Amino acid sequence: MFLIHLDVSVQEFSLSLRAKRSLLKWRLSHRPETCVK
Repeated sequence: MFLIHLDVSVQEFSLSLRAKRSLLKWRLSHRPETCVK
């Protein structure tokens, strides 16, 4: 039971990591400061 819970939390963690990384890439590629100027 504990192992299953651990696996789920690991999956959620990797998912959130991937989301943060893609968000960072998106921010870098779109750079609001350059769009405003």
